[in-house]
Parts: sequence; C-alpha cells; structure tokens
Amino acid sequence: MKEHEIGDRIKMFEEGNETTITISAQIESWKETLLLVWFLAWTACGFFVALQLLEPQEGAVFIFILVYLAFWSYFEYKVAYAWFWRKWGFERITIDAQSLSIKRDVRAYGKAKIFFRENVRNMQMAEENRRSFAQSYSKSWWVVGGETILFKHFQDTLGFGLQLKPKESKALLTYIKKRLKRWSVAEELRNLIDRKYVSEVGKELKLLIPNVSIECFVQRTMISWSDLGLNQRVSALRRSMEFYLPDEYNEAREYILMLAPKLNSGYAAVFIPEYISRKGLDSPNEALEDLAYVTRFSTSEFAIRPFLEKYPEQSMQQMLAWTSDENEHVRRLASEGWRPRLPWGGSLKNFIQDPSPIFPILEKLKSDSSLYVRKSVANNLNDISKDHPGRVLEIAQKWAGHSKHTDWILKRGLRSLLKEGRPEALQLFGYGIGNQFELQNVSFSSSEIEWESHLFWEFEVKNPKTEQMKLRLEYKMHFKRKHGSNAKVFQIGEYELNPNESLQLQRKHSFKELSTRKHQPGVHKIELMVNGLARFEHSFTLKPMK
Repeated sequence: MKEHEIGDRIKMFEEGNETTITISAQIESWKETLLLVWFLAWTACGFFVALQLLEPQEGAVFIFILVYLAFWSYFEYKVAYAWFWRKWGFERITIDAQSLSIKRDVRAYGKAKIFFRENVRNMQMAEENRRSFAQSYSKSWWVVGGETILFKHFQDTLGFGLQLKPKESKALLTYIKKRLKRWSVAEELRNLIDRKYVSEVGKELKLLIPNVSIECFVQRTMISWSDLGLNQRVSALRRSMEFYLPDEYNEAREYILMLAPKLNSGYAAVFIPEYISRKGLDSPNEALEDLAYVTRFSTSEFAIRPFLEKYPEQSMQQMLAWTSDENEHVRRLASEGWRPRLPWGGSLKNFIQDPSPIFPILEKLKSDSSLYVRKSVANNLNDISKDHPGRVLEIAQKWAGHSKHTDWILKRGLRSLLKEGRPEALQLFGYGIGNQFELQNVSFSSSEIEWESHLFWEFEVKNPKTEQMKLRLEYKMHFKRKHGSNAKVFQIGEYELNPNESLQLQRKHSFKELSTRKHQPGVHKIELMVNGLARFEHSFTLKPMK
C-alpha cells in the first residue's frame, strides 16, 4: 500500500486499482470549545422556553413558543451535528476503475454515495463568490458544508472536500485527475460507440432479421445517449438487440454467432458477450461454447465471470480445454477471464481468497508463443501476488528457467514484488545478496538542505567476485511527517558488473513541493539499497521555509 499526504487534513492510500482519500474535519481547539459552549447555551435556552409550556399560556404566547421551539430544534440539530463533525468526522472518497464513492463519516456513522466513474464529468474547483451569502455561510466553521471540489453526475452538481484551503483543494484535484487518467481509455472507447456505430449494428442485424427497423433500433438505443458511460452504452446496445431476438437463448444463438464476425469491432462489440452472459447463464454448455467463439471478434473476459461464480467446476474444465486452442484470443480468455482483480471486471472474491483453481490454467500457458497470451498470464500472477505473494514465489521457483517465454512472464508477473524489494523475488532473477558488492566512496552534499532544494550524493559500487554479477540499485527516502515518518523507494537502475568492475554514479533528490507530497522541515533519512539490502544510511536536516 502506498500512502501520500496533502497538508494535515488529507491522506491518500493507494492499493492496486483502488485509491482511498480521507479528509479529516479538523478545527482549532478554541473554535471547538466555543462551538460546544454555544451548543450547551442553546440547549439551556431551549429547555427554559419549553418549561413555559407547563404553565397556562395565552394563545398568541403559546403559538410563539411553539414556533420558537421548532426554530430551536432545527438549529439544535445543526449545531450538535457540526460539533460532532468537527470532533470526529471525516470524508472518505474511494475511487476505482468502476466507481467514485463519497461518504461523510462520524464515529462510523454515515452512508456512502456511489457513482459510476463513467458518469462523472467536469471535476473542478468550486468558483469562489464572496458576494454569495449561501457560499459564505456554507464555509462557516459552525456548519457542515462548503464543498471545494465539484463534479457533474448526469444533471446534478455534487461535491466534496469540505472547507479545504484553495491550495489544498487544488493539490487534491490534481492528484485525483492523475489517478483518473489511467481510465481515460474508457472515454475513448465510449466515443467510438457513436450514432454511426449504432446504425451499423442495426444494418447488420436487419440483414439477419428483416423486420428490424434501423431507425427504430437507433432511436431505442440512443435514449439519453450523451449521459451514458461506456458500459451503459454497451448495455443499451445489448437491450436493443435483445428486443429483436427470440426470447429463448437456444433460438437466439444462431443470430448471435452470425452477427459477431460481421461486426468484428473489438471492445465496441462487447455487447454480444454481455448478451450471452445474461441470457445464456442457465445454458452453460452452449453459452461457454459461444463465448469462446465470439471472443475472437471482441472479448469475453468480462462475460465469463458470472459463469465462474455459478459453475466454477464446469468453467474450470472448459477453460483448461481453451488453453490448447489454436486461436490466441481463446487461450488468452482462459487466463484473462480468471484474473482475480481484472480491471473493469470487478473482483472474484472467492478466487482472491483461494487462487488454487487458477494455477492449472497458468501452468498450461506459461510458455505460450503469443505475447498477447503471455501478458495476460503475467498480469494474472501480479494480481495474485498482491494477496498471496508466497504462492506466487513458489510458482516462480518452479517455472524459472523453463523457457525464455516463461522467464519473461515471471519478470512481468513479479513486478510488484520486485518493487517491494522482496529478497526471494530479487534472487530469482539473479540479483544476489546485496552485501556481496562493495559500496565505496559514498559522499553526500550536505547534512543540511535548504527548503525546495536538492540532496546530491555520489558513490561507487564494485563487484569483487570472479564472476559477473547483476545489480539493482535503489534508494529509500524516509520522509519526516508531523507524526512519525513514511518511506518511499526510488529506483536508480539495473546493471551487470564484470569481475572487479566498478560503477561510479551521481544522483540527486528534489525537495520541491509537489501536489502529492508535502515536505516537513526536520530530520530525514536516506538509505542506499543494493539488491534490496540497505547498505548505507545518511541523516540530514531539511531547513524550514524562509
């Protein structure tokens, strides 16, 4: 898990394809005390007025008291909620490939609002209008409000980042946009499924089913089209096609199997496998056969997953058979469809807990001639390594040296473990024990670094052995934080040193302020890592900003 901070209030946690952001509702202690005193005084006033109802009152006075108590009750709740929020509240924003989730949490109480990522548009900072009373009021410290980052969800404007400073909200927005960039391909694919494509699908369907009206097909599909995300457009196409097909799956099959090769349009045609997964789920024998066929023209990696959950044994046997198929798309499906953490495909929780059924599939494909297939096998291993690193290392030990294709898969499949500096992973690829190398002439520019400057250092690494040795150099920076510290590993490079050969290097690390990393003055530490082993450390002081 990677951790980042923005100021004192914002923390980011990255794990796999999921990012969690927490924003604490901090407030100065004197404001918190004043808010509590205000709440107690307001409560006392309300009880005093309520006691007047125990005595007979004139009609006008009675009505006044009731109106006052209604007004009092509303603000009693508002002030109480504001105090509890400032004391224990925080926002939790969770982003993954499918969704954006926002939750306001007070002592574990709160309900998350979930939005499909593909429907989230125009995320930006809220415009400041100092003349607006409503905006000024929402930013007050005695209320819960003041969203500083806004976005569009269909026709609604929503937001988060309550009462952040402009610098904080700008840094957070930059960070979120960078994280969302990885899913920008979804937007590109979404734009490919346009009116022209829908019309082409309608024309091909009409050639198979004469009573299809192309105009009606397009109109039926493209209702609220501009508001639909990628997968929603896919589903809209599937529903329109389903309208013209026979109700029984076994009767509709022939049309599906004829339509798939005519379209042959990659992800845009994924509505066909989607149809199979929905209508054919109760006919696994036929549906699995059909998924293998249509994946040649699109991809069935998402559509196969409901069958894995409902018919795990049958699906496993079928996918084992696919590993020997002459078509690389079918062989890839055997691996890609079973990835525990497939992007856009959701998680297979049962197989995250126990990935054992996946291993026979990967075993069959570990030397596949197709790079397309090998990438899938490697990504599958990398998925599994996040939950079962020991199991993946055991497999790697067995596979190592089997073939050049297998070694390529292992290097890519163990990439997360290599980044973590796991000794077993490093040694598997020939990176020996780090203390076998001589680290010499290490020197740092200074033990005191000016704010937003650089730390410079140089060093020499020597191979004292009589045989060539592989070298992986990294450095681990221990950043001071307001509470403790956190470390981040940076790679220098990978090298091969001949006997008695030396390598001289110079490096620098910038302490410029970044949107995702705010520095704290004080004592920091750097460790030079040789093949995952810390060989030298240096402490230095980052001076405060002038």
